Amino acid sequence: MLAHLDIACTSEITRLRYVRRTAVSAKRSANMSKEPTSGYTHESDDIQSLVRLAGLAAHARDGWQPVLAKLRQRVGGTGAAFAIADLVTGTFLHAELEGFAATGDSIWARYNDELARSDRHAAFLRDVRHLTIYTDADIRSVDSGAMKAVGAWLSARLGVAHQVSCLVRSGQLGASFQIHRPATDGPFGPAEADVLHRQIAAIADTVMMYLRQLEETRLAYMAGLLGQNDASLTVVDAHGRPLFAHASVVGAQASMAESLGLRFGDGRKARMFERSLALASRGMRSPPIISEQTDGQITLVHVKPIRDRRISVLFNLARAVVFVREYRTQDKHIVMSLREVFGLTQQESRVAVLSGSGMNAREIAHEMGISYETVRSHLKAVFAKMGVNRQAEVSLIIARIDGE
Repeated sequence: MLAHLDIACTSEITRLRYVRRTAVSAKRSANMSKEPTSGYTHESDDIQSLVRLAGLAAHARDGWQPVLAKLRQRVGGTGAAFAIADLVTGTFLHAELEGFAATGDSIWARYNDELARSDRHAAFLRDVRHLTIYTDADIRSVDSGAMKAVGAWLSARLGVAHQVSCLVRSGQLGASFQIHRPATDGPFGPAEADVLHRQIAAIADTVMMYLRQLEETRLAYMAGLLGQNDASLTVVDAHGRPLFAHASVVGAQASMAESLGLRFGDGRKARMFERSLALASRGMRSPPIISEQTDGQITLVHVKPIRDRRISVLFNLARAVVFVREYRTQDKHIVMSLREVFGLTQQESRVAVLSGSGMNAREIAHEMGISYETVRSHLKAVFAKMGVNRQAEVSLIIARIDGE
């Protein structure tokens, strides 16, 4: 509850900043060039109107369509898109489409699947500078084979072949404004690119404030999920593809496990991990998985569903959160403390540590190579000697010992 209150307060503070700075952006835009572009008149008035629309869009969910419509009218195109990408993972997190027959996050999720075929597309997004104009030709030059397939999909599903785009960057996030048109209209030229650049430059401050608000909300939400734990955290979509992360290195590897740096000792655990992702995408929980074990240490993986994706548009495609934590099972300090303070045996101490890490009796039995009944017997002794009744209490005691 407190975490949600903190997020709400953060969002309100950022919203008030918008109210103050949107007026500044409007005033600044009035000083821009008043010379009309060929085919248009009163460009400065149009820019001021665009700034006002951007200010309204920054406060609303799915509210960028009026901005896109005006940009499409000014530049000339059959459709427009506003897409937010994580510039670390190179993944699109949210999109709004205008002028297309097919709209919404579902169609953008499918487009993102097409983009996932190209590892280099993520690198392309990371390298695009703030307020840089890029076209479909620029993207194809990075990876012509993969982008040819993406282009074919765009033509078949959305009826477009050419685009001109401008990227606004703020920290880890980037907002791409894209104008699209069919092959029959030909590619966009320098004059049209210049019009788009002037339009986006006028609203860049507002867009950056919007991205900062999203980033603050995202960080507050993830901090609430982590609490005091030292685990890494990665948010993934329904396919297990990393969307964004906290204290975890992700990339465009072939599988979710590889992108998280996880190494499973056998195929059974890898399949358990994939099953946990599938369950989490349906809102169901699953037991933790040991991905790697060395002498005295295990890497424990928890896959949990994301309950409320309405917290931010960045979570529209999110389905699960993956926690990865290294846990010391043979730490002499912990084992000695458990034996000295509570009188546990060596094996009872190890059962206590594994139980405290979140494993159930059957998982402990499999990990230690002993019978289920033996584990149950050890757990009864552990609970009695430690004076607790629940597994969570064992976890709390061990965490305190580990922190001393």
